[in-house]
Amino acid sequence: MTGKYGEGKKLFFKDLNLQPGVCIRVVGYILPDAKHFSVRLGKNDLNFGLNFNLRFSAYSDTNVIVYNYCTDGYWCQENRDPHLPFVPGSRGEISITFEGNNFVARLSDGYQINYPNHLDFQTLNYLETTGDIKLKILDFE
Repeated sequence: MTGKYGEGKKLFFKDLNLQPGVCIRVVGYILPDAKHFSVRLGKNDLNFGLNFNLRFSAYSDTNVIVYNYCTDGYWCQENRDPHLPFVPGSRGEISITFEGNNFVARLSDGYQINYPNHLDFQTLNYLETTGDIKLKILDFE
């Protein structure tokens, strides 16, 4: 799957029925003028168990990973991690494993972030990518 997604544009899939144990791999080229890109996993476009947002220069953040969840359209408290190994104009890869009770995000340099499944989803039916990335690979293992 290939596509160029700029600020505010998104690619989404619904009715996925992804079970615990699935690993979602996102690989792409981060645009040279990238502000951010995110991967969202959940039930639908108003309920995300994980919003994983890499911010290069967006929403008053610089070079930080922001992650949180959203319930019925309301965003919950953000967590910030300063470990952002990606730079605009380069290739980026993220793998997110849905383990049932939590999500495990692994970055291409081996860094890992664990995040609880606050909404207690048993399956993931919705996946969305948005932001400044030219998507090259999106697969489920």
